[in-house]
Amino acid sequence: MEPSNLQEVQRIARLFSGLIHEQLTPAEKAELDAWIATHPDNKTLAHRLLDGDYRNSILSIWDPGAAEASLQRVKHRIALSKKRTYKMLAAAAAVVILLTGAGITFYQRDHNKSHAALAITYKNDVGPGTDKAILTLADGRKISLTDAPEGQLANPTGIAIVKMANGDVVYHVRDVKPAAANDLTPQYNTLETPAGGQHRIQLPDGTYVWLNAMSTLKFPQNFLGLKERIIELEGEAYFEVAPNKEQPFIVRTDRQTIEALGTHFNIKSYKEDRSAATTLLEGSVRSSDTRSSQSSVLRPGDQLLTDDRNGLVKQVDTLRVIDWKNGEFIFHNENIREMMREVARWYDVEVVFTDNATGHETFSGSVSRYDNVSELLKTLQLTGRVHFDIEGRKIIVNK
Repeated sequence: MEPSNLQEVQRIARLFSGLIHEQLTPAEKAELDAWIATHPDNKTLAHRLLDGDYRNSILSIWDPGAAEASLQRVKHRIALSKKRTYKMLAAAAAVVILLTGAGITFYQRDHNKSHAALAITYKNDVGPGTDKAILTLADGRKISLTDAPEGQLANPTGIAIVKMANGDVVYHVRDVKPAAANDLTPQYNTLETPAGGQHRIQLPDGTYVWLNAMSTLKFPQNFLGLKERIIELEGEAYFEVAPNKEQPFIVRTDRQTIEALGTHFNIKSYKEDRSAATTLLEGSVRSSDTRSSQSSVLRPGDQLLTDDRNGLVKQVDTLRVIDWKNGEFIFHNENIREMMREVARWYDVEVVFTDNATGHETFSGSVSRYDNVSELLKTLQLTGRVHFDIEGRKIIVNK
């Protein structure tokens, strides 16, 4: 069974909910098993939903109105990602419907609270971030990718920089002369995303990079003739590296150096965060601490955390690590101050904790990054552990 409309998505969501609450008949269990077996994406979804860490997030109630709203948010998210198939839309919709239920996540079990969110009001609201960035060329020219029309943006020697119809920026290497190919002094370009912005770029070697809000990526505008593909990152990015055994791909941050031949990984290295994190999703990478001789070889599911003192490798939920790339906020026992740093970057807001706010509360749950900020704040406020006010682009956190 493959969901193709809201009714079928609702059916799959009900079956998952029934399985979790041990209420399925043998026929329903067989139906769900058959659907799970039809595609690897379905197996991944089942593993995620049946993980004990998330069970308490799933409500036993069903609200068709909330399901429709959830599906619309997923459609919007898929349109923005520009890469998903409809099968993935169906799977994502099932996840969102189950985890949001009647609009309450973060372990809300009382369905009577589903209407309480409507009673929470703020002075104003703030919309989510969008695709926007500034590209700075080697000659100093700055191009606003938000305002630039589709088509060729610039044409440095032997390179065509193009903005595609879906908004991606792509570097095409053309007619590079041998002398230029042997020049080992690369010309650097820089991609910068502001608060409330993100962007995707295809580097000259074919590597795709998703850049999160408030991040900077510095890279050669041409890798030809270079022994290594070295780029620099500040902030957060997800990489799908084009394989090239003869030319290792290296990412440098202020705390880590990551080397990969062809792999998928996420790096989070904001200066204001206590630690930097490299998470491997596919392939193999070697990560080194820039301040010591320590190095680690990561395998899929591994995350290397580097703070001011040492490094630690542990297994993590990779879907939670790349939630930002997939259009979600997914939190698991997340400290409120760390959560609000992510909110500030994505919504381009200032967050202020009052004197009576402890800042020690932790939360778990999932919401869309493409909702207004009020939706996230209402969800957190319904736990009864924290209260928010929005004044202009300032969020005030109270106990």
